[in-house]
Amino acid sequence: MHRDSGNNLGRIRANFRKAAALAGSGKFPAAGCNCKAWPGGEVTAYFGQLGDESVSENGTRAIVRELYDAYGRRDFERVAALIHDDIDWIIYAPMSVFSFAGPRHGRAAVLDAMAAIAKTFALESYQPDVMIVDGERAALMSDISYRQRATNRVLRLRIASFLRWQDGRLIEYREFTNSFDAVEQALGRELQL
Repeated sequence: MHRDSGNNLGRIRANFRKAAALAGSGKFPAAGCNCKAWPGGEVTAYFGQLGDESVSENGTRAIVRELYDAYGRRDFERVAALIHDDIDWIIYAPMSVFSFAGPRHGRAAVLDAMAAIAKTFALESYQPDVMIVDGERAALMSDISYRQRATNRVLRLRIASFLRWQDGRLIEYREFTNSFDAVEQALGRELQL
């Protein structure tokens, strides 16, 4: 496991060039990933076919970046393609305040939760700044800003996400934030204890 940083960029690009050569041979389809929001600049990522069980750490890193970049572009068609049919998804937050939070099972339920997020909040920015990868698992720390559509308030949150991939698709997702802070921001007032 290691932190994603600019120091790894040269090694990652070299691995992508090797994978791109395979893609050109017809063994792997090419999938572009414009990673401008990521530390270290823009990287074009190539990885094995969806369904390929032998995803390397670089492949996991590339597919995580592709997922987050697609989400940031609001490209839900690409996001849906990267989500496993049997995904197990949980956003840990009070469901009485954030109706999209809580457990979801299956791609349709997860896409419904994402639609509920988009209906309630407009994404202002999503900046992943730490990624740790171990095989088919990844952990991320991200700074995000959402504009609450009903009040026009901007919520700024630090989120920890834990992902697991199977057959090249996201099969497990867990998201944590300081839910007390998130609730106060969403309600626009301090909670009295």
